[in-house]
Amino acid sequence: MIKTKSSQLINKAASHDKPTEEESGLPDLSLDLNEHKLQCEVDALRQQITEASDTHQLRIAYANKIFWLVCIWLACVIGSILLAGFQTSGFAITEKVLITFIASTTLNVLGLFAIVAKWMFPQNGKQPAQSGKSAKN
Repeated sequence: MIKTKSSQLINKAASHDKPTEEESGLPDLSLDLNEHKLQCEVDALRQQITEASDTHQLRIAYANKIFWLVCIWLACVIGSILLAGFQTSGFAITEKVLITFIASTTLNVLGLFAIVAKWMFPQNGKQPAQSGKSAKN
């Protein structure tokens, strides 16, 4: 009697741990080969849509952030130029240092903006290169 109760408890607990057909990841054997190929294509298209949606969400999030970063950075450069030009609050920078500062920060910020913009908005429908994927799929 104890053995039957314990085996019933074990069977009951095991039945809750069994994955459903969707969770198991096994192919549906009731489908013929053509239907299975179509199902694989549908799954691949769903994955592509999911990836495109995720990339779109990233683009939306980072487009605004990179724009404001560039604006703030360039405003700081302009503010530094004005402070150095009017020599307010004892702010004095030599001409060579000011030229170097302006050139380096402007090139860095615009270069960062160009790299991010090129990734975010590829031209002619080209997708950014992804490591580990071949050109032929």
